[in-house]
Amino acid sequence: MAKKYEYAYVRLEFIGLLRKEPDYKKVIEEYAQKGWQLKQIFTYTTLINNCSDFFELIFEREVE
Repeated sequence: MAKKYEYAYVRLEFIGLLRKEPDYKKVIEEYAQKGWQLKQIFTYTTLINNCSDFFELIFEREVE
């Protein structure tokens, strides 16, 4: 039988004018303790300022 998975998406936004980076390491550790595995980090840049305002952590875990 094929394995089944579920996914969780956590959006983290850069903070303030100085674009302070959110504490993504803490989020990854919290999800790992709950059985989630970091699958991908997603972001995109805008044409206006060639920057990203956020990134998204995508987690995966097997469903029994």
